[in-house]
Amino acid sequence: MSSGNKNEAVACCTSIVGLLASLFFGKSNTNDQSTELQPQQPVVVQQPPATTWQKPPQHQYDQQLPSQPHYDQQVPVKPNHPVSVPHSPPSQQHHVDDAALIQEAESLRDQAHKMANDRAKFYDASQAAWNSGNKADAKEQSDKAKQYGAKVDQLNAQASALFFKAKNAGRGLGEIDLHGQFVREAVRLTDERILQCRQQANGQERVTDLVVIVGKGLHSVGGVAKIKPAIVELMQKHGISATMDTPNAGCITVHLE
Repeated sequence: MSSGNKNEAVACCTSIVGLLASLFFGKSNTNDQSTELQPQQPVVVQQPPATTWQKPPQHQYDQQLPSQPHYDQQVPVKPNHPVSVPHSPPSQQHHVDDAALIQEAESLRDQAHKMANDRAKFYDASQAAWNSGNKADAKEQSDKAKQYGAKVDQLNAQASALFFKAKNAGRGLGEIDLHGQFVREAVRLTDERILQCRQQANGQERVTDLVVIVGKGLHSVGGVAKIKPAIVELMQKHGISATMDTPNAGCITVHLE
């Protein structure tokens, strides 16, 4: 090939290469300008707001659960009354407390209480006189204390009899009410009644169970029953079995056979 032809061929190749380069790189630059990347922004993912559970007001629960009781209110409860069981046959149930007798008995108890306080004062005076060497005065004060003591016993005995009459009128032999009695009086009366039940004459209905109404101790000092344990001790002394709170609370059923 001649040099002219070579130059011409080189020029042609150069032109072709330049054209191709122009076409290729020129298009690439255009694309770079049109699709220029923007600075990358951090992708923020929107999280749903945290749900904080709060207890609805009480009234909302009440509306949602109408069948449920309001726990912040008192729910009425029926009192658990003991089942009333007659202590003796119906034909013997004619007892009604005699209000006049009870009032008189309470008055006698009050008088006895006052005289018992005076008796204590006389005993204190007697002791003081004795300690001071005045034996004559000590004896005089002691005698007064004894006189007051006898009167106290008399008044209490009268009150006991009235309480017993008022509380036991119309009751059968198989039932005894000890309300209003002092402990020693209650023990004596129960002991006497047990003896009566065991000495029933022939032809009379035998009493196999004696119901002793001792009360619940609501009127005792400190609300602690005193008659009930004394009667239990009496049953142990006699070797008699008994059932507590039968047929009602505050009763003792003594099994005589």
